[in-house]
Amino acid sequence: MLRGLRASLANRGSQSDGRLKVFFFVTDGQISNEREIFREVKSNLGDARLFTLGIGSSPHRYILDEMASLGRGESLFAQFDQKPGKVIDEFFSKISNPYLVDLKLKDPSGAFEDVMPKPLPDLFVEEPLSVTARCTEPGSHQIALEGKLGDEPWRQQLTLD
Repeated sequence: MLRGLRASLANRGSQSDGRLKVFFFVTDGQISNEREIFREVKSNLGDARLFTLGIGSSPHRYILDEMASLGRGESLFAQFDQKPGKVIDEFFSKISNPYLVDLKLKDPSGAFEDVMPKPLPDLFVEEPLSVTARCTEPGSHQIALEGKLGDEPWRQQLTLD
């Protein structure tokens, strides 16, 4: 898996053409060497997104989930009795309609630590965003969620108590 991942990331082309690059990794077996795989994704994915698909009962769910999380994508799973084509069709239908991308949580007070997931995933139509963080200071705090809606900047100010 690591060799294929490296080859794919090395041949991803220019980031300057304005298109969102998406990688889709499919496996039906166990994957080892997770540290090297995670390091490769963190170091070389850039602005691209990484989605994973595990087929059957043997894929290493933790690795596929973590790869997708690091790649601001999702992990999908299909059992052998399911048709992988249906899962893939649903995947392509979903990613063809991104709603908010490049999301970032702005915390001017510095009151929130251990924000997860990191990085924040892109949002697709009718999809929620769940963020967990530890607040180090009681009281009311202003935060902002920023990203891009299409090609335009987007910002939502929130007050958390």
